Amino acid sequence: MGTLPTVSLGQTGKQLTRYGLGGFHQLEISAEIVEQVIDAYLAEGGNYIETARSYGRGASEDKIGRALQGRRDQVTLCTKTGAKTADEARRELEQSLTELRTDHVDFCLFHGIGEGQLDPITAKGGALEGLQKAVDEGLVGALGMSSHWPPVYLEAFDRLPLALILIWCNYLDNLNFPIIPNVIIPEARKRGIGVTAMKPLADGYLYRSVEDAVRYSLGAGPDLVVCGTNAVEHVQQVAAAVRKGPADKTEKQAILRDAVDLGQYVCRQCGVCSE
Repeated sequence: MGTLPTVSLGQTGKQLTRYGLGGFHQLEISAEIVEQVIDAYLAEGGNYIETARSYGRGASEDKIGRALQGRRDQVTLCTKTGAKTADEARRELEQSLTELRTDHVDFCLFHGIGEGQLDPITAKGGALEGLQKAVDEGLVGALGMSSHWPPVYLEAFDRLPLALILIWCNYLDNLNFPIIPNVIIPEARKRGIGVTAMKPLADGYLYRSVEDAVRYSLGAGPDLVVCGTNAVEHVQQVAAAVRKGPADKTEKQAILRDAVDLGQYVCRQCGVCSE
């Protein structure tokens, strides 16, 4: 049994490994390989698995649920819902629990919140009302959010009872959206909200630079990286990178300077160019 560095996630009280296993890419592989991947992840010492209802309309949840039978208590488990109303949120949550073969999830995230979507979520009869009731009933441990529109996070900090956020974080996207490492992650940490970082390999775009990509992502400030690894050897590569720890400021500068993935067409935010 391996070990991974751990971190206390915000104010949740959860002690999690700094490598979390994502569920989206489980759609690309069979249930048998998903079980092998989860076997490898647990063998490396991992303890956080995250998926979503919308990943294959429950297919990811079903594969993960099958693989976790008899060992659900070994992981902190998270799913997500894109529902906007309380009834929809309740229905999706109950479906998630069935697919995951569990009586509760530790976290449920409002998934992929877009511009203007906080209003229906927080309105009377909205998804917040439904999920808060699920928290009160013990079906959900705490709530969080994900989005692909950075300003939504800053608005949501004041409108949702967030225990954690999931936000994309890698050296390709951070160059295009410096608001992520410079504003959103620091603000979440200031508020005691846990930060989980998705897409450390930029959906596979940084496949040639696994160690640099993972260490850069950790060095950008999140508590942990969530990587949708879909092969045993990928699990082992990410785990090895996480064990080397976050890249420090000097290492991050070197990664950006030398990154083969960025070519000549991505601004590296070095500050040398004239305005």
